[in-house]
Amino acid sequence: MAQVQPAPEPDQPTQQQQTTVIVNQPINQPMHMNPMQPHPLREWSTGLCGCCEDVGDCFFALCCPTYYTCMLSGKQGDSCWGPCCVPAWTTVFRSHIRGVHSIKGSICNDCMVTNCCGPCAMCQMGRELTNILKGDPRALPLS
Repeated sequence: MAQVQPAPEPDQPTQQQQTTVIVNQPINQPMHMNPMQPHPLREWSTGLCGCCEDVGDCFFALCCPTYYTCMLSGKQGDSCWGPCCVPAWTTVFRSHIRGVHSIKGSICNDCMVTNCCGPCAMCQMGRELTNILKGDPRALPLS
């Protein structure tokens, strides 16, 4: 939207204002950069089948998936209503975690993982959020 300025009085000098915009873009930006994130993309801090790292959480996710997903939402600071009301919430939430925490992947991969290995995907997301909250070096953004 253009800004309208009042016309100067006939006997007053006109002042011109100049704005300089500097765009700084790296020349050799790697292809694995997410343009919306300031950090290079990293891998998940644990593997999809890393359930032995936290057997209790994996058993919890297998037996009470809805309650477990509510707990995951709370860890991320989101509402518990998402898992209860949003279809395909696990896929959406996995993509959200990847985007916020600069993790490599795609929505297609998220969809396949959550639909084929739902409990394993939820456990991986739980371990990731726990590692982030603990400050685990594997879960820190790359510099």
